[in-house]
Amino acid sequence: MKKLSLNKILDNSNLLISSIGVSSIGDTVFNITIMWFIYQETQSAISTSIIGVLWHLTSIFISPFAGTFVDRHTPNRVLLWSYFASGLICILFVLGYIILEYRDFVIYSSVFLLNSINTFIMPAKNRTLGKIVQKEKIPQVNGLIVSVNQISDIIGNSISGLLIGILGFAGSILFDSITFFIASLLISHLKIKRLHKDQNITGFVETNQYKGNYKKDLI
Repeated sequence: MKKLSLNKILDNSNLLISSIGVSSIGDTVFNITIMWFIYQETQSAISTSIIGVLWHLTSIFISPFAGTFVDRHTPNRVLLWSYFASGLICILFVLGYIILEYRDFVIYSSVFLLNSINTFIMPAKNRTLGKIVQKEKIPQVNGLIVSVNQISDIIGNSISGLLIGILGFAGSILFDSITFFIASLLISHLKIKRLHKDQNITGFVETNQYKGNYKKDLI
């Protein structure tokens, strides 16, 4: 049987896929924990649905800014700091929940901030993928990413109840922060060479940051 070398394990595509899988598990646990907690505290389906509405509204309004922002910055760095900031927000969320009196405000504002940052992850992931995988292999790797996401969702849904029962609300949110920090650590090990425009399979200039018209690109 062939032994996997450390270089193979730390291959760029493996690191990216692993970071997506780990963070997806945490995302699922976070979503279920929040919905469960809101309903338990309020016994109101409306209050619970507000969280879902907040998730979608945040994505709708911030996604255009996220895409144009990623085009102007190194995507793997945006991905790294997005994961790191998400983990930090989860920790601050727990501290705010424990210390502050206005728990509803802490919950809704934390969900808003976390989802705002998460909107940067998708475009950053897509551009990072284009820099580390050959063009003809992108569909294959994208298919693998979809499979990993689905498996991560199953794992996240399977362990959410157990985590809530053992760790409680705060512990489950801290679990999510750990998954984000692990994802950030994995992304930090990506090795991406700076390419000339004619070498870059994404078509973007890597030696100089993209300087297009921000307003035009946003529209």
